[in-house]
Amino acid sequence: MRKTLFTMIAAVAIVLAMSTHGFCKDKTNLYNLFRKKAVTKVYIPPIKNASDSSKAGTDALMQELKDALANRKSIVFKIVDKKEDSDIVISCNLVTFLWSDKDPIDFIVGVYGVAYDALTTENYAFQEVMFTVTDAKKAKTLWSEKLKIEYTKKSMTEDESIPLINKKTVKTFMRDCFSKRYSKPKR
Repeated sequence: MRKTLFTMIAAVAIVLAMSTHGFCKDKTNLYNLFRKKAVTKVYIPPIKNASDSSKAGTDALMQELKDALANRKSIVFKIVDKKEDSDIVISCNLVTFLWSDKDPIDFIVGVYGVAYDALTTENYAFQEVMFTVTDAKKAKTLWSEKLKIEYTKKSMTEDESIPLINKKTVKTFMRDCFSKRYSKPKR
């Protein structure tokens, strides 16, 4: 009995230690890798549209990403035209774009929240984009994540939804990948 209890306590201690010492730790973002560089040169290849929607705004998403990188203050990014001249490559693959005039019912905590969501009608946009940041010199993937972004608004056409969801997608990417706030591992 004592041996079983000791084994269980030891197993819990090992699991907790592994989660705080890097073995099971969540991946961090790239802020600390680039914050001290004077300039980080970025190449962005054309965005691939793998979604079924021909209206998905890959050119607008590319421009939104370039603007966000250019306006970044804590890390200075410079967009370059050739992969050979870059420090990193940011690749995007637009996997899904969906617009609907009726948003799906969210699973909100509480009966009143669900009832309110079911009774109101809003327009809905959903976009799934795979971002990959690669070291251009070593061809090593530094960061990769599939972002799933939703946007709801009382009145929004499909054409109006594209710049709104692109802005939210890029903002989420910049936060998750290059934000100082998200650079420290959670404890």
